[in-house]
Amino acid sequence: MTLRLSSSEKDWVETQVLRGFQLSESVNSVLLGKKGVPPMPKQDHAIRSAQAALTRDRVSFMIEAENFDYQTKLMWPRDRIDLLKALLGVGGAKRQSEDPFLSIDLNVKNRLINGKPGVPTPTWYWDLYQRSPQSGDKPELDLQTRCTEFLRSLPIDMRGTDLWTWATRLATKLYTLPPNVQPNGSSAQAITILNEEGFFLHDGGAWYVGGAFHSSVDEPHVTLRGYDSKRKLNSGQLLAAIHGPISLF
Repeated sequence: MTLRLSSSEKDWVETQVLRGFQLSESVNSVLLGKKGVPPMPKQDHAIRSAQAALTRDRVSFMIEAENFDYQTKLMWPRDRIDLLKALLGVGGAKRQSEDPFLSIDLNVKNRLINGKPGVPTPTWYWDLYQRSPQSGDKPELDLQTRCTEFLRSLPIDMRGTDLWTWATRLATKLYTLPPNVQPNGSSAQAITILNEEGFFLHDGGAWYVGGAFHSSVDEPHVTLRGYDSKRKLNSGQLLAAIHGPISLF
């Protein structure tokens, strides 16, 4: 039997949504007017939808972790790379760049398009995501072992990071940067492993999709590329998330 959220747990969910909704609305506004994209739902709809879907064990896990934030994210059919570029272009627009500075390895692009089924039409979701890695992760292990152990440590039905959580989270980071200011000099930010996309086979091995923002002063850009599952990747983050569709009722 699934226990309903207590009043304090409902309050926590509501607080998270209220903290992140307005910023997320601004970030996602670049998608409005694109083919098939519905109007954004109101924050009351997001609050009610999240409270109705979440269980006590998941909320308790997030409260204890103290590192989960809210965002509204659009999930779109996998072949709509145009929506991915538009979303990540919010940072480029602030730097007077017409190019969303997105590069995707061909094998990764094929994986994203042909991976496990996505939503048939663009749909708005509430999304609670981990902003920093949880304690207990062991970067000294290979990626495949880390991903297995990571998912095993989460409550039932809590997920890792998928394409849409990562893209919206990164777009928010780009959106909130001051104009013409590059973070971290010329280094690359931590790589987020999109372990919800699973791994794909290439060149005799298994590979995970990873996304990163490279803050080169000359050409800041976002990359999606493959990382060998047997590789030890100290800069690779594994971040949890949980989401659900926003009901308008």
